[in-house]
Amino acid sequence: MLARLECQDITSAVIGLREENGVPDNFDHNGVIYQVYHPSVLVMPDQHILSQTALQKTYNTLSDFPGYAGTFPTGGTWEEHYALMAANAGLFAPLFNGRPIASVDEYYPLGPDNPNYPISYRVYTDIRIGIPMGIHFEQWIRPNSAASDPNEEAARFERELQSESFALTNLGIGPDPKMADGTMIPEEFTEKQIARLVAAGRAVEGSPHIGFVPKGTSPDSGAIYVKLDRGTIFANSQGAPDPDNMPSGAITQGPADFLRSQIRVMMASGIFKPRNVEKVLLEPPSVENPASLVTLGESVILLDQAAAGRVLNRIIERQATVFRSASLS
Repeated sequence: MLARLECQDITSAVIGLREENGVPDNFDHNGVIYQVYHPSVLVMPDQHILSQTALQKTYNTLSDFPGYAGTFPTGGTWEEHYALMAANAGLFAPLFNGRPIASVDEYYPLGPDNPNYPISYRVYTDIRIGIPMGIHFEQWIRPNSAASDPNEEAARFERELQSESFALTNLGIGPDPKMADGTMIPEEFTEKQIARLVAAGRAVEGSPHIGFVPKGTSPDSGAIYVKLDRGTIFANSQGAPDPDNMPSGAITQGPADFLRSQIRVMMASGIFKPRNVEKVLLEPPSVENPASLVTLGESVILLDQAAAGRVLNRIIERQATVFRSASLS
């Protein structure tokens, strides 16, 4: 569909670091054993080529699995992907014809009369996917942000998700910690230093989530209602019509929903993602790092140079160490 795109495949180097760091082959959670997979990791020179690469992956996967459902996320990282998809509607709209389409999550509570309703994920997905692709109302699998009971709505959402087989689940990753004024925390700061800044109110904690899945969520969890943490609310309030009155919760797909898909594609870009990307790729999976649970299934991680920065530095450091060791032997 597209011309050959420039990218750097760092999968082998990441596997080497994962093995050195003791990332296990299996993950035991409450006596249930999950296989841990090494993800494929591709780094693109910029956001534009990153979005084109994700677009190609979406096209190929939907083409390979006709009739299977697809999950599509929200967020700034995926916006260019959707713009490119709309620009190529002649190619993509037939792939969406009659196909069930799920959103990852939705704010709660957020009714149509709320000043912040324009940032609802129903509005986001209608504008960027539904209208350009000609998706009919009955094809959507989405939470109702105005439902009377969020837990009952999460259960209904989960029943719909379980009724389908999924080809593709596209995902983003939550933001790194930031200084309280929204600027980037210096790269050399350690986790302990950042924790002290957060405790002192000088920084906002990061959110290593996928969807709105909070820390401590079991890998076998389906869709749930969650209360949003301060870091997520802070990040998502940027540009909201009423930023001081953001929704306090969300209904989100759970890790088990993501893992039922044939493939997971996680995309990250920009200077506020490299710490969380590093944790996903180079640390053992943990319920305290929900985004890391993506490695309990086959996954592709797509990054731009900024989001990959800390991992690329670790690769360079490892190569230098190996070179010095070889020179001394």
